[in-house]
Amino acid sequence: MPRLFRKTLLAIVLVFGVSANATALLSAWLLHRHLSDEYVTKGRAIAMAIAAASPDALVGGDAASVQAMIDEFLHIDGVGYVFVLDRMGRVSAHTFQPVMPLSVPQVTVSHAKGISVDDVVIPEQGDFIQVTAPILAGEAGQVSVGMDKAGIWRVMREAVIRQEVLMLAMFAVAVVIFYALVMGIARPLAALADYAVKIRDHDFSAAPPPASDDEVGVLTRAMASMAG
Repeated sequence: MPRLFRKTLLAIVLVFGVSANATALLSAWLLHRHLSDEYVTKGRAIAMAIAAASPDALVGGDAASVQAMIDEFLHIDGVGYVFVLDRMGRVSAHTFQPVMPLSVPQVTVSHAKGISVDDVVIPEQGDFIQVTAPILAGEAGQVSVGMDKAGIWRVMREAVIRQEVLMLAMFAVAVVIFYALVMGIARPLAALADYAVKIRDHDFSAAPPPASDDEVGVLTRAMASMAG
């Protein structure tokens, strides 16, 4: 492999590697931000829907109806858990199995628009975005929806893998193109270097390499003239 090609290939690898990693990191950050906002929006909508539908059941002490309702929301993609507190702050219903972990924070919100968004880590269950909304301005309790961050990381991982595969394909194409370009320059230069060595050794009978119309050809004709 010509030395010129090795140097050029090394430069391409360095530039491409830095550019590809920077692009992948930026894309991952933007995707994570977008997915997090989407999860917050979805969790907010679910929490508000449950809050709007459950006041009568909570006031009437119908925990079974509340439980049946929140179990249905658990099937929505991204939802990790749901739990409802009554106006006394007691857990009225939850979707944890078999029991609700003590590490789940119970954020208190009282204002009608006081929706709280918190990052929650539950040991042995994962990371969540917990959205908490009041029910009847907190007079009938509150509902919390935990959006599982594992879904965010899964989508990000798949997107980054696809991007890396695309980058590798582009890199392979770039190497082939640059190989053709560099070899088109390296071959006549190598032939000219061999001819220069023969002239240095006073072998003036050596035939010069074919001269092209570019700068290498001009140099070849000049050296052949000097040898003559």
